[in-house]
Amino acid sequence: MDIDALTAQVARNCLVADSRRWGYFSLCGLLLRLRELYKREAGLEPWARVETPAVLPWIGEREAAWARLEETPLEPLRDGAAAVDPLDEDDVNALLSPAGWLYVAGHGPGGHPLFVLGEIRERRDLGDIELFVLGREAVHDLVPVPAMCRPGRVVARRAAVLGHLWATLEESAGAREPGPAAEALPEAGASLADVVADPAAHAGLLQELADRQLEAAVHHELGELAEDRRCGGRWEALVLRTAGTKAELLARALKDTLADAGDGGLLESLIARRDSVPLALRASSGLWLVKKLLPEVRTIWEAARSSGWEEAEALRREAFARLERHRERMFALFDDDPPHAEAARRAEALEKEWTSLA
Repeated sequence: MDIDALTAQVARNCLVADSRRWGYFSLCGLLLRLRELYKREAGLEPWARVETPAVLPWIGEREAAWARLEETPLEPLRDGAAAVDPLDEDDVNALLSPAGWLYVAGHGPGGHPLFVLGEIRERRDLGDIELFVLGREAVHDLVPVPAMCRPGRVVARRAAVLGHLWATLEESAGAREPGPAAEALPEAGASLADVVADPAAHAGLLQELADRQLEAAVHHELGELAEDRRCGGRWEALVLRTAGTKAELLARALKDTLADAGDGGLLESLIARRDSVPLALRASSGLWLVKKLLPEVRTIWEAARSSGWEEAEALRREAFARLERHRERMFALFDDDPPHAEAARRAEALEKEWTSLA
């Protein structure tokens, strides 16, 4: 399959997918993501400074393209006379693998499709799971996550890992008080303030940290797969049942925290490896609800910082047990497939319940 031709076709489907997704964000959140997308498409590092007047025309063009495509269907991917469903990643990859590329197609929050086409930088056998590490991405979605699990594989995205790492460091540097990232970064070779003030001078350190964060992202995905095995198809059924609602956001946030705190997940692997810097970065990051659902991560970091790794593991197990109770409560709450309005009411009540207990 011709890579340039495929890139153009996937890029068009990415625009269609993003045209359905952009209303999912607040105006501020959308502008932030568009600025980051601009840098990725321009081949800039995540820490590159982009002046607003330079990016505004591009944003206008992108929003105009979304408006034109909002009601347009996804198009099949064509290789000569053959046409492949854009969501059938196995069929596409059967054509791509010899060329060293990987195509990813799936669904993100709200059930919206997402697509990635990237060069395979590394392949690893993880037993019954195959790990693909992507380097350069020819095409990518609006909100690139550091890693994702697909049937039989985990895909880690190096560019997305680096972007996520930089966002965590910037957020930590802007905090009112020093947090775990500021406390742990000297162990890696520089202060947080120095790295954020002059990232170009610390590019080697940032790449080293990105390597460690990529491994952490992989273990988060392995945690998700472990959580799926614990629950059968109940997570998939819940997300499908609540797609596009606040209940879906709660379900995804809860599953993320279980993937981190659960057996076989991120925190267990970091504690076992005594890997304090990624642990500190995990304690410094996370969406608001994820932070509320797993407040123990800061205590786990504090224990590890004092070399109390056994205590950190005990705290992790306690957090996992608490989150399992949340999980069963959520499954029970939405098991009867309530109407949209009732699902929204239950989701609001559940969020209040979670945040009041945190």
